[in-house]
Amino acid sequence: MKNIERDVIIVGAGPGGAMCAGYLAREGVDVLLLEKETFPREKPCGEGLGGDAMIHIKELGAYDELMKYAEMCKGFKFYAPDHSVCEIPTVPDTEYHCPRRMGDTIYRNNAERLGAEVWEDCWVYDLITEDGQVKGVKAKYQGEYIELRAKIVIGADGAHSKVAKAAGLFFDDDEDAVAVVARGYMRNVKGLESWNEFFFDKAVTPGYVWLMPYEKYEKGFVNFGIGYMRKAYEGRKLMEVAEEWMNLPEHKDRFVDMEWAAPMKGWRIPQNQHQGKNVANGLLLIGDAAAMNVPVSGEGVGPAMCAGAWASLTVMDALKQNDFTAEGGLASYPQYVNTYMVPEFMEMRKLLDNIYDPEKCNAYIHRLRDDPVANARANEGFQGKIMFGKFPFKNVTVN
Repeated sequence: MKNIERDVIIVGAGPGGAMCAGYLAREGVDVLLLEKETFPREKPCGEGLGGDAMIHIKELGAYDELMKYAEMCKGFKFYAPDHSVCEIPTVPDTEYHCPRRMGDTIYRNNAERLGAEVWEDCWVYDLITEDGQVKGVKAKYQGEYIELRAKIVIGADGAHSKVAKAAGLFFDDDEDAVAVVARGYMRNVKGLESWNEFFFDKAVTPGYVWLMPYEKYEKGFVNFGIGYMRKAYEGRKLMEVAEEWMNLPEHKDRFVDMEWAAPMKGWRIPQNQHQGKNVANGLLLIGDAAAMNVPVSGEGVGPAMCAGAWASLTVMDALKQNDFTAEGGLASYPQYVNTYMVPEFMEMRKLLDNIYDPEKCNAYIHRLRDDPVANARANEGFQGKIMFGKFPFKNVTVN
């Protein structure tokens, strides 16, 4: 285990890390992908895959395998606090959801198929930093504490990122930009029609409930989730709020025969619209480690995959230049993020006011329902044509 060195070490084999490793390995880069868990592994999530995610899944050859487990979504139903509803149908083959246990395993295996070396059950707990430059990671692997060196380290290790903390780049300083979310699986839920449903009821303001059906597996089977901003429900339990919501007169008939197939599990979602803390000398951060969840919706899989793709482009340029500094060979990465991600994130942050104010939320959902232009723009967003629709890749296009 001594004297191990790679061109690139990626910490975290979730969707962002796996896609980044796949892009790099496909180009012949010597990349080592480290994961603290053993696949298949559980990950609480809404499990949506928008057009932005599907771009990379298709590009790297994981689409056919994913389709064995993924379920296509007809579109979205948004329920306003006044219980009016807006339907936004999506273009076929652009919006899916897939259990993370299956999907993440497919992305991890696909990266390995493309040539990445993958180590599971490898706990990275610190960085190796010399003269202000990240030079590798400290880890525990197969019962042994080891040091792994690389020209570039990529932190893709999630919302509680050890890599970001070790680099002093951990995002937790804005109570309006950190959400708390929980997800469980239910059986025997009524009224599912292959639509992803989002409820902005007053009972869960400032937050929302979602239903994402998996009737491909079993009639009435659904991913059920609830999320809200961290500061809003101090002292309350997510399960208590969820039960109160299910027992409201507007909803209780749908859950009268409901059984829990898997219990609610919670997680942290950091949402930083400025995305300023994602690069240091020898280091890039992607996905949740860089607070790259879409504000309001909390979508993280697509942004993580896109960030992994941008990171791979940056790394290949840096290797050619033999320059791994934040202001030199790695400088293009925040430029990609700022160009393709931040503007739409900032627009989405404005919608947080709608969640805090039921009347504004009513007005917004009514506009989506009644204004064809607004409805069409939302549809384009779900297809990946707005936020991540332009990619500096030769082969990647948006339908």
